[in-house]
Amino acid sequence: MPLLGREAGVPTLSPSRRHFEADRRMHRILRYLVRIVDWMASGAIVVLMIALLGLVFSQFLDRNVIEIWRGFPADEYVKVGLIWLTFVGFGLAMRSGVEIRVDLVDHYLSAKFLRILYLTFDAVILILLGIVIQKSVLLYQVGNIQAILGTVMTVAFPTLGMLLGCGLMFLSVLLRLLRRAFHIEI
Repeated sequence: MPLLGREAGVPTLSPSRRHFEADRRMHRILRYLVRIVDWMASGAIVVLMIALLGLVFSQFLDRNVIEIWRGFPADEYVKVGLIWLTFVGFGLAMRSGVEIRVDLVDHYLSAKFLRILYLTFDAVILILLGIVIQKSVLLYQVGNIQAILGTVMTVAFPTLGMLLGCGLMFLSVLLRLLRRAFHIEI
């Protein structure tokens, strides 16, 4: 009978050590996926800002110097871009932890109570974002048949920006909740 494991001189991992290694691998993969999503969202913000700057500048030229848009409603494109910029940007802000919050009593409360309070608030935010996402999907479906006058877009396009931004917020709060609840770095 061939020798296996320690008998053969090959170190083996205990079941708890194998579990730890699998957890580390999973955390590494999750961190990599989070970095990819962050990179894509940051790239989207840059592209949106450049596009909005170009659109607004072209509107200035159209109104004051030379006719560029020839009656097309460029302001509608700017509005849609601002919706995308707002929701995707707020999702990134939540990921970075720089969203607006009021902390009037935080310095008076114990660390344990603050942890419970923050976990509760994160859970409530997840529930509310889940409701907003579910309603946004319905709005997206209805918006597919409603055109934005003077453009080639439907109402579904700005709704998609809201839906993606809320999805990014949901993922950000979920990761923050997991970090706080299980003391893991994601």
